[in-house]
Amino acid sequence: MINIRRGSHAYLLLRLLAVTGEIPMKIVRMLGSERSWKVLIYKMNTVQKVRITDTDERFECRLLTIGGKGRLKTIRLHKAALPILVKIDPWAYDYYMESFGCHHFSGDERHIDRNHRVAEVMVTCMRAGVLVYQPGHPDILSEKIQNLDPARPYFYVGRDLKKLEVSELNKTKFTRVVGLMVSPGECRAVYNCRDKPMEWLGRGERKARIHLSDILMPCTSHMIDTAVLFGLDINIAYQTLEKAYKSRKFEACLHGIYSHIHFIPFDEFGIRLLRIITLRDWKNQLLDMLFYPSTRIREIDYGIEMDAYDGKKWWYSHLDGDIGRLIRLKEKPENATSMIVDMVCYPYQKDMLTKFLGDRIRVHLINMEDVERHLGLIEDDDDNEEEEDD
Repeated sequence: MINIRRGSHAYLLLRLLAVTGEIPMKIVRMLGSERSWKVLIYKMNTVQKVRITDTDERFECRLLTIGGKGRLKTIRLHKAALPILVKIDPWAYDYYMESFGCHHFSGDERHIDRNHRVAEVMVTCMRAGVLVYQPGHPDILSEKIQNLDPARPYFYVGRDLKKLEVSELNKTKFTRVVGLMVSPGECRAVYNCRDKPMEWLGRGERKARIHLSDILMPCTSHMIDTAVLFGLDINIAYQTLEKAYKSRKFEACLHGIYSHIHFIPFDEFGIRLLRIITLRDWKNQLLDMLFYPSTRIREIDYGIEMDAYDGKKWWYSHLDGDIGRLIRLKEKPENATSMIVDMVCYPYQKDMLTKFLGDRIRVHLINMEDVERHLGLIEDDDDNEEEEDD
């Protein structure tokens, strides 16, 4: 028997599918224990006795369907699960029926791929503490969001943004944008290149950026210049960098559209990095941890994009995974600083950085645990130890 209670794996999976429509089988590893989740999914894919614990209502049915092959292998709600969904979460049921054509899905590969892109981002956001669409989610036009002052980071799906009657938003295909992420002090366009280097449709992406900015224009009075790019792993980040660096069409490249692009891989490192860059005032906290105030510099001061200069060395932090800055660093003439750049990064990023920038950099490693501890995301071990009585 499958018991569905609020917070259980079965409950979370039904609710996740209600807001994503479908999820790729490969993303199951991101939910937690891959083995336990797969056991549950295959169990829910067969006829089972089901009990809603809050009401003790009982059913006998399939809850899920699994179809497709390879990268298109997909998990969806079975139609027999809909009467259960409406009982455990009426809001999720209404959202699902409205967003996915009353349980009608296209078999077109592009539609499946689009849904998978959104689902992968949603799962990663959920694991990182970024709130995805749910009851009580602040409206994108609410004052807190318009002022970029939410209590928590939020992710808004592109399909929901299209419903807004702002400018010509309804008429615009959001090209490859999958949504909008709003955190304290920041608003970012969200992309997912999955397992291939990102391909940018210059004119379309610029138009999407303008319309996303229009949503927040009443209070921000500036264009969104930051994006979050999700992808399979760090190798995809390298391939994207190389492709962008070699491209002669600057206006069609990622760094020609957004000044900052934070790359988030679909793994535990990516979850932790996303958690860091959605904190309030995260950037200043990171730089304060690394450099003395007297050494901190701004690009405008020297005409180069560095973070600190101690009188001997130029320092650069890649703790935010900003690949947009990396492209600009490589594009600078080699004699721009007349010296090697000392770069601070996580061990996970080292090989990619040395491969892309070569002998232009000297790498200094820092453990992510130390960063998380400084930012208050994890506690010191000593804080968890109880004092012994004398």
